[in-house]
Amino acid sequence: MDDIYTEDCLSASPEFVSSEKCNIVKPIAVAAYPSHGAACGMVISEFRRSMDGPINHFHLDPRLHETFKDARLSFCPNETSLATLFDLVRFNTGCAPAMRRHYSSITSLDAALHTLKPTEYYQKPLYLRHPSTGKITSHVYPYTSLPPFRLRTAHLVTTILHAHVQTFGLPTSLTYDDTLVRIVRYCRSMRDSLQPKMALAPPNSPQTPPHSNIMPIVSRKRKMGPDTQLMPIRKRARKSVTPPLRVHRSGNTLCKRKVEECAGLQDCPPSKRLRTDSSHDAETMEELAQKDVRMKLRPCRAAKMVALGRIAPPRSSR
Repeated sequence: MDDIYTEDCLSASPEFVSSEKCNIVKPIAVAAYPSHGAACGMVISEFRRSMDGPINHFHLDPRLHETFKDARLSFCPNETSLATLFDLVRFNTGCAPAMRRHYSSITSLDAALHTLKPTEYYQKPLYLRHPSTGKITSHVYPYTSLPPFRLRTAHLVTTILHAHVQTFGLPTSLTYDDTLVRIVRYCRSMRDSLQPKMALAPPNSPQTPPHSNIMPIVSRKRKMGPDTQLMPIRKRARKSVTPPLRVHRSGNTLCKRKVEECAGLQDCPPSKRLRTDSSHDAETMEELAQKDVRMKLRPCRAAKMVALGRIAPPRSSR
C-alpha cells in the first residue's frame, strides 16, 4: 500500500514545526464567484458559510502561509477528479434548482489527490517528510519529484478556486482546454444565463435561482413589472407652447423678449419696464423740439470759456 502524503508533510525548512490552519479562499473573495456554490449543488448562502469550515482550510507549515496566500504555490487536483467535478457542474447548470446534485454525494471527490504547482516567483527548495518513517528529503524547483498529496480537510470545490488564481494573466490559448478553467467558465456562464430568466420571472416562480447574489438586470430609470414586455418605450414629447405676442406702444409686434418677461414684475429694472401711462403719447411736436434744443445748448461750457479768457497771461522774464 502506497503511503499517503498530506500537506503538513511539506516544509520550507528541514526543521519541521507544528502545522497551522490557513484559509484557502478569503471570505471577501466569495463575491468574485457568485454562482460557484449553486453550480456545485449548494443551497443559498451555503458556500459563504463554508468559508469558515474545514473544507476551506490548509494545514501547512506557518512559514509557507504567505506563499500560499499569494498563490505562488497551490495544490491543483488531478485530472480524474477535475473531470468528475466538471460533469457535476455541467449537470447542475443545465437542470432545475430542485434537481441539482450536491458535491458531497460524490464520494470520490472527498479523497481527491492534488499536485503541488509552483509559479516562477517561488523557486526555493522544499522539504518533504515521509509519513511513516519520518525521513526528510529535499526537492528543488519545479518540484516534479514530489508525490501527490491528499489534503486533510480541504475539499476540491475550494482548492480549484485557489489553483485558478495562477491562471490569471495567461493567454487564452494556453488555458482554453484546461479542465480547471472550463469549470470556472461554466460557473460564470450559469450566472450569465440565469440573469435574464430571473429578471423576467415572477417573484415566487420556480425559475428563480436559489442563490441571492444574482441581481436582475433592470434599469434604474424604469421599474420591472409583470407586464414589462407589453409596455412600449415612448419618449416624452417636449411641450412647446408659444405665448401670444404683446403689442408694443410703437405698434411693432416683434417685441424684445426681455421686455416681455420683465413686464409687470416688481423687481424688474426701470429701464426694462413698459410704460403704462399715456403722458408720453400726449406730448406735442413743439414740446419735443424744445427739449431737443435745450439738450444741444451747454451753458456750463460757455461759462467755462469766459472764465478762461479773464485769466491774465503769465509774465515773461526778461
